[in-house]
Amino acid sequence: MSDLVVDGKVIDQQSFWNSEHTYIYTKNTIEVSGIFKGNISSNYIEVITRGGVVGMDALVVEPALNLEMNDIGLFLLKGSNIKPTIQSVSNEVYAPVASIQSFIKYNLMENVAYGYFETYSGISSNLANEVQKITETEYKQIKKNTLDLIIKPLAAPVVNGLDKDTVEAGIGNLLTITGSNFGVIKGNGYVEFLDPNFGDGRYYPLYYPTSYKSWSNSKIEVYIPPRAGTGKIRVVNNSSETGTSNQTIYVKYAHSNAVYKGGSGVDSGFFQTRLINLSGNGGYRWQFTDNFSQKTTAVNAFYRALETWRCGTGMNWDVGNNTSASGVAKDNVNIVQFTVLDAGVLGVCSSWYNGCISGGNVFYYVSELDISFDSTRNWYFGDVKPGVSQYDFETVATHELGHGHQLTHVIDKTKIMHYSLTNGDRNTTLHEHDIEGGGYVRDQSMANAVCGNSKFVPINYQNCNITKPKADFTINIVSPCPGTNVRFTDASEGKVNTYAWSFGSGASTASATTVGPHTLNYDSKGERTIKLIVTNDFGSDTASKTITVQPGTPEIPVIATTDTACLGQNFYYVGKVEDASSYLWTLGSGGTVVGGSTDTVLRINWNQTGSHLISVVAKNSCGTSAAATRNVDVIEPAVSDFSWSNSGLTVSFVNLSTNYNSTKWFYGNGDSSMLGNNDYKYAKRGKFTVSLNASNVCSDSTIKKEIEIDFGASIANGQLDKFQIVPNPVSGYFLLKSEARILEIEVFDELGKKVFKCEEYQNQSIETKSWNAGIYVLRIISEEGIHNLKLVVE
Repeated sequence: MSDLVVDGKVIDQQSFWNSEHTYIYTKNTIEVSGIFKGNISSNYIEVITRGGVVGMDALVVEPALNLEMNDIGLFLLKGSNIKPTIQSVSNEVYAPVASIQSFIKYNLMENVAYGYFETYSGISSNLANEVQKITETEYKQIKKNTLDLIIKPLAAPVVNGLDKDTVEAGIGNLLTITGSNFGVIKGNGYVEFLDPNFGDGRYYPLYYPTSYKSWSNSKIEVYIPPRAGTGKIRVVNNSSETGTSNQTIYVKYAHSNAVYKGGSGVDSGFFQTRLINLSGNGGYRWQFTDNFSQKTTAVNAFYRALETWRCGTGMNWDVGNNTSASGVAKDNVNIVQFTVLDAGVLGVCSSWYNGCISGGNVFYYVSELDISFDSTRNWYFGDVKPGVSQYDFETVATHELGHGHQLTHVIDKTKIMHYSLTNGDRNTTLHEHDIEGGGYVRDQSMANAVCGNSKFVPINYQNCNITKPKADFTINIVSPCPGTNVRFTDASEGKVNTYAWSFGSGASTASATTVGPHTLNYDSKGERTIKLIVTNDFGSDTASKTITVQPGTPEIPVIATTDTACLGQNFYYVGKVEDASSYLWTLGSGGTVVGGSTDTVLRINWNQTGSHLISVVAKNSCGTSAAATRNVDVIEPAVSDFSWSNSGLTVSFVNLSTNYNSTKWFYGNGDSSMLGNNDYKYAKRGKFTVSLNASNVCSDSTIKKEIEIDFGASIANGQLDKFQIVPNPVSGYFLLKSEARILEIEVFDELGKKVFKCEEYQNQSIETKSWNAGIYVLRIISEEGIHNLKLVVE
C-alpha cells in the first residue's frame, strides 16, 4: 500500500554509503508536479533506491528500480527507514513501495505511460483517471503539470538507416545512424534504445555525452549501452522531436557496465566490469546462509544452475562452507539467501564493484556478489516443468547467476537473460548468445589483471561438474616418520552429505565418517593409500592420495676401507645403509675434507702421518644413526736406496730403503730377486746397471746404480791407502809396497783365472813376462782384511 503517489521529474541523483558502510543507496531528488495521494510540505522529495556509485565503489542490484536523470513519471512510494548520510534538498524521504513496479514512466512525446505490467495510452485521459479512481482522491497540481503534452514542431528527425542489424550491448561497439534533422549539434538531443528491463515498448534514453562519438544533422555515432534491447532505434533532437527507425537491431547479449562519476559529480560514461580471482581458486566462491542451506531441494537446484554456467562458459564458481552472515552487505561474503523481496521480484543479484584509475583510464572489477531469492514464492525446485502456479527456482537461479556473470537483460524469451519469467515457465538451457556473452566477459577478464588483482582463471571444462561433489583433501606431511602425527583435511568442492575416510594399514585411526580434519599416525614404514568418498543427492566422488611412511632411524653404517692411508688424497667409502638418505662424515685430525660430506664417498687430503680417527653417521628425515668409526694410519711414500761391494764376481748388496713393505732387485743382466740384503755372483766381469724397487701401499720407488765387476774385484786404479803397485802399468816386473803385513797375494786375469800366488809376501819383485798384456786383479790378504787392486800389464 502506497503512502504517497505523485508524479514528477528526477532532477538530481547522489549515491551514498549507509551509516554502517555496508550498503550503497542512491538519493533521487524528485521535483513533484502533482499529488494523487498523500501530502508533502514542498514540491521536492527524496526517493531512496538500491545501488549506486560512490567514488570508485559501486553496487548494481538486478532487478531493482533504476531511475535515470530526467525520468518523468508516476511514483508509488512509502516512508523510508533509510536516511541519507549526505545533504538532502528535502527532509521528506521515501522508498519505492514495490521495487521496479513503483514507477510508471511517462513518454510525453507519445502520450504513453509504461507500468511494469501495463501500458497506458493517454496519460491524462487514461492513467491519471485510473489512479484517481483507485486513490479516491482528486489530482492536486503543485507546478506546471507534467501531464501537459509536449507540442512537437514539424521538423522531426528522420532515421533512414542503421549500419548494423545484429549487435552486442555494453562492450563498446558503435552504431551508426544515418538520416536527417538530427540537429547540427547534439545539445539536449539523445538516442533511445528499447529498454530490455521491461520489453513493453518503453525506451531507454542515453543521455551521457561520452556515449556519443559524433553527432551531426545527418549522422550519429553512438556507443551501444548495456541497457539496449532488441528493437527499433529512436532519435530525439535538441527540440524534443523524435524519429524512429524502420530497421531494428537484434541484441545478442548485453554486458554489465559501471557508471563512473567524475570529480564534478557528473556521470562520465560507461565502463565494462571485469571478473577477478577473488576466491584464490581462480574466481568466486558462494556461501549459503543458514536459511538457504537447510532447504536441500533449493541447494540442489542452485548447484544445477551453477553447473550450467560452469560447463557453458567455464565460469569459475564454486561453493564454500555455509555462512552465518545474512542480508546483502559489503562484507566480503558472497551469500545465497532466502529473504522477503519487493513485490514482483523473484530473485536479486547484487554486484559490488571496486575501481581504480590507471594511466587516465577507469577500471572496475567485481569485488563481491550476493544473490537473494524471495522466500514467499510458490517455488518449484525440481528438474522438470513446474506447475502453472509455481515459479521454477532453477530458471531464476540460472538467470541471477547470469547477472553475477556480468550479463544484463535482453529481450528474447529463448535466452536465460530474458528480462522476465512467468509462473509455469522453465528455461535452464543457455542460448548460444548467453554462452557468447559469458565467453566475452571470461576472455576479457582473463586477459589482463585489474587494479592489482590476480587475473580471473576459467575452470577446466573437463571438471565443470559441480552437482556431484568433487572429492579432495590435503595432507600436511606426505612422508611422515613412524609415530609422527599426520593431518588430513577435507578440501572437497560442492555440497557434501556424507564422508567416508579410509586411512590405510597401520594407522592409529583406521577410518572416519566426519568431515575432519583427522589427525593420526602410522606404526611402520611403507606406502599407504588414503581414500575419501563424498556423497550428496546427485552421487558420489572418490579422491585417493598416497603417502610414504619413512622407515625410522637408519642402522649404523660400515666404513669399507683399509686401516692404512698415504699422505695426499685418499677416498673412503661407506656401505649403503637401507633407508638412509644421507651420510655425515667427521674427521678428527690429520687432513682436510674436500667436497661435500653428505655422500657415501668421502675424499680426504692427508697432510699428517700417524693415527687419525674417521667417523660417519647415516641420516634420514626420521633421525640419525650411531657413529661408525675407523682409525687410519697415514704413512709416507717408500724411498729406495742400496750400497754394494764385491769379492771377485760376487757382489754384496745392502738394502738402504725406507718406508717399504717389499723390494725387488734387478741385477742388470736379466736376473732379479725379491731378497733384501743379498750376495749375487755374476758370470763375468763388466759394467751392470743395478735397480732396486722398494714399495708400500702408497707408492713404488726405484733407484738405479752402475757397478763394475772386474775379476770379481772392486778396483780403485791400483791404489789404496796402505798398498801400492810399482810400477803400474808394469812391463816385466812389479813390486807391491805395503805398510801392513801381507799374508797372501793372488793375481787373476780377465777371465778370473789365477795366474800367480804367493804366501808370506816379503816385498820381493814379481815377474810378469809370461803374462799376456791386459788388466789383472791383485788380491791382497793382510791382517787388516782382503783388498783388491787393479793391475795393468803391458
